[in-house]
Amino acid sequence: MSLGNSLSLLKPGKHFWVMLSLVFVAATLTTLARTPWVTVVNLDSAIFTLLGQALAGGKGYVLLSEPAPQPYFTFPPLLPLQIALIAKILAWMGLDSPEALQVAVKNWIHLLFYASIPLFYGWARQRFNFWPAVAFTTLLALNPLMYRYGGADILSDVPYWALSMASVAAMDRWQACGKRRWFAASLLMAACGVWTRQIGVALAAAIWLSLSAQRRWRALIVAMLTLGAACALWPAIEHLYRQAYPLAESTLNQAGVRETLAKSPVKLEFIKHFAVQNPVSQDRAAVAQDAGQYITLAASRLNAYGQRMAGLFVPPPLDAWAGPLIWLLIAIGYWRSRRKLGVLAYYLPIYGLILTVYPYTTPRFLLPVAPFLPALAYSAISDGLELLRSRFSKPDDGQWRFQRIALACLLALTLFGGHLPQTIRWVRAGMKINAAHAGPSVRTENRAYYEALRWIAANTSPQTLIVSRKPPVTYYYSGRHSTAFPFTARPERFARYLDDLAARSKPAFSAVYLLEDAAFGETAKSVGPLRRSYGHRLQLRHAFASGDRLWEWLSDANSAQNALPVRPRV
Repeated sequence: MSLGNSLSLLKPGKHFWVMLSLVFVAATLTTLARTPWVTVVNLDSAIFTLLGQALAGGKGYVLLSEPAPQPYFTFPPLLPLQIALIAKILAWMGLDSPEALQVAVKNWIHLLFYASIPLFYGWARQRFNFWPAVAFTTLLALNPLMYRYGGADILSDVPYWALSMASVAAMDRWQACGKRRWFAASLLMAACGVWTRQIGVALAAAIWLSLSAQRRWRALIVAMLTLGAACALWPAIEHLYRQAYPLAESTLNQAGVRETLAKSPVKLEFIKHFAVQNPVSQDRAAVAQDAGQYITLAASRLNAYGQRMAGLFVPPPLDAWAGPLIWLLIAIGYWRSRRKLGVLAYYLPIYGLILTVYPYTTPRFLLPVAPFLPALAYSAISDGLELLRSRFSKPDDGQWRFQRIALACLLALTLFGGHLPQTIRWVRAGMKINAAHAGPSVRTENRAYYEALRWIAANTSPQTLIVSRKPPVTYYYSGRHSTAFPFTARPERFARYLDDLAARSKPAFSAVYLLEDAAFGETAKSVGPLRRSYGHRLQLRHAFASGDRLWEWLSDANSAQNALPVRPRV
């Protein structure tokens, strides 16, 4: 007996639109309650916004916060292009302000999320009966990852989820009816996904493997040509640029990565993310040497994602030990359902493999696949209960009541113990932010950080260069160009970096300031040793009540070199 049969208590009929409408209402109300419409932007949000503003202003695809803006390649350009278009429309309407842009972009991201809900329901309905499809769609509509990373911040995760879901749905439709327009739509959405997030190559590869397994050779050739071009174009542009303009030493925090990139025949800055063991610390970011190190790191990341995924299924303290069990259930459900998953049969393992070798671990990266995982886990549970029913129930019993009750209780545990509490927590946080309206967070140190940036805007010269923890955020609120300090506890390395920066920045910048904030732990680990060893080179400009301090670095006037180089724009 399938999962669909186990939960089919009513026929869809007239109940279909009622249930789907209730799911939409729940998602909409949760979004409206959660979203701090006018609030701060964080690091990646600032990057996306600045890239969009640069495009809208005709300055090219550059990060405006940099002292010498150059083409930016870490994020593909589709979301910044959408932000630029929205900025142009707002300017035409006379609403040219950072607040209006935030509201408009966040609304656009919410619309993409809403559009994905019926697409996901269609995917689930093809594989399960009515009530399981409704249950899984409800989990999507109240998924805490969607509200955490699709409401307060301007990020590419939800847009990528919507595009990948649209591509999967269109491919399913083409497989069912054979009409070429659905195949073309699937390729178009997949190509847009690649240009939204670089991990979109996983979906492109999954489409190729799926068509190859089905021996649809003509379709495979078309898909390889179109998606291959979409995947290769952006890296090709960066490769050509890096050949002419090698990656500057000052843009790297990773020890040994510059040498790795110099030896690589493919000049892509993104390689550094896969080459190092620790992508943040300059002192500990050694390049991984052998397969054993990669396997060890992959296992640790898999364990970290397992714990984060367990939190979506069960409440604390069960999530502390449920990670391996959740992965086991997902693996069993995937193996037993792989023949009817279509493109997802290839997409999910490829996506997971990339996550295990990518050094950053964050719940954000689970977002594009998280809605599919409960369906796989509960398919495995349903199969297990069916095995028990066949052994302990009479053949003519029909649907086994224990099986239905057990599945319903477990789904309720996921909704009310995993999804809903986290979503409510983010909703309440959004309400507090909206109520405060003066800062990004109710935490004093975070609010003080942004207040310090506003003080810098009002009390420093435009020719001031700020060394800070998050340069794009610094520029967004202060209007002062900024660069990141090296994440090192070695004060001599930090001092040498500041001297080189001060020398290269003349005459474009008259002074180099260092923002020591209390909001980020990395700051104290790096700036503290510098103050103890080179306090005579630091002149205090302002001390904030929160503990933040603004220092001027007193550089050697005789060490002036060439001014910052001007990079070509793309």
